[in-house]
Amino acid sequence: MRNLVNNGHEIILSDFEVGHDINMSIKKAMQSADIHIALISNKSLNSNYFINELSQIRNYSVHSNLRKLFIPVFFPDISFETLPNSIQNIRGISIDGTTESNSKTLAKEIELAINSFYGKQFAIEEEEKEVKEKIESSAPEYISQTLIDLQSKETNMKRYAIIWYGLGFLALIAGVAGTIWLSNPGLADFGEKENWSKTIFFAIKSALIIILLIASSKYSFNLGKSYMNETMKIADRIHAISFGKFYLQVFNKRIETEELKDIFRDWNISNQSSFMGQKSEDFDPKLLDKISEVIDKIKGNDK
Repeated sequence: MRNLVNNGHEIILSDFEVGHDINMSIKKAMQSADIHIALISNKSLNSNYFINELSQIRNYSVHSNLRKLFIPVFFPDISFETLPNSIQNIRGISIDGTTESNSKTLAKEIELAINSFYGKQFAIEEEEKEVKEKIESSAPEYISQTLIDLQSKETNMKRYAIIWYGLGFLALIAGVAGTIWLSNPGLADFGEKENWSKTIFFAIKSALIIILLIASSKYSFNLGKSYMNETMKIADRIHAISFGKFYLQVFNKRIETEELKDIFRDWNISNQSSFMGQKSEDFDPKLLDKISEVIDKIKGNDK
């Protein structure tokens, strides 16, 4: 290890003070170090504490998204069959002995691995820096334009919803007024003499008018509801994007690419349009069924 120190590396040994929690000490050491080197011998493999510590360091390094490097160093007496499978799958460095010459050779191999790791790290950081600069330059303008478009769309959808609700209400009022107007003077105009052909004609005509008005009212209310649902979805999107914009402005200098994806993951809360779930049955007034019922009732009264 002296050779690594001479090359400018800082060594953090896994020596823990008495009375300190071992797991917490291991966690702090793993977070502090970029490179994790495990010296593995047959003697060390007989210790359960060493195996647990080795597994923790290995898993932390492997799942750190290429931010940490794990280098297992195998002593000459190591029996690879006794190694955990997770360690066997990682390429390590084998040493031929513990002499000064072996130590220098080991230090060179570790130095090569470290340089390769840092080279990849610099390339990743450079790419992330370019992506971040593009985000910083283009994201605010794009987000602002998106918010403007969504707010305009929200206003239009809300306007359409109010219009269709108003038409539905007017159709419903017209249906009620038509029912009252047609029911009062209708049969009185025929006099006392029965004229069932005119009665049936008048009844069918009245029923058609009333049913069409009710169907129009239902159609208008359903469309108004669909437009209002779309308005609420757009409002939720605006809220999600506005929060993302606020987060981007506050933590702009420390934000990562993956964090940016998480911030705007609710951009499209739901791709399912309210208009897609509508069926023809929702607007079908079933005129023929209604007319048949009216005729059957009239015939029943005739008997």
